[in-house]
Amino acid sequence: PGTSDIFRPHVDDCWPGSSLVVTGAAAAATSAGSGNGGARFDAVAEDAWAYAADGRAPWAFRPGVDRVSHLSMLLYLTDDFEGGATTFFDEDGGPPVAVEPVAGSALLFWQSFKLGRDRVRDAAGAPLHEGSLVSSGSPKLSVRTDVLYTFP
Repeated sequence: PGTSDIFRPHVDDCWPGSSLVVTGAAAAATSAGSGNGGARFDAVAEDAWAYAADGRAPWAFRPGVDRVSHLSMLLYLTDDFEGGATTFFDEDGGPPVAVEPVAGSALLFWQSFKLGRDRVRDAAGAPLHEGSLVSSGSPKLSVRTDVLYTFP
């Protein structure tokens, strides 16, 4: 990574909650009630989406899924650089809005439910945005994660 890294304009999509699973001896210890014995979680559960990629069928969750993301969260870890804003674009032609990173702060925004389907439009509240170019200084460090909600 260098100062030329940029995340081009995009819209974040929602995701089902994935989980880490314990396999092998650690799984046996967990099921026996002795915890995971310090074992590492070494596999990610299967993708929980079930939908038609062409947009003809509605999306759905696979059986057993109990959570989904609706918000993206950026946690800014550093701010000792120039540039590097998260820039939001108004798709109706208004001026872009740049949110300058401040170390220790968080930025949350809505996600879409398009799910990669060509015939489905992005959700109205899901903003088109980019991670703009860092022009000088230290590298921009941030964490991007999802805020998950459980179903009632």
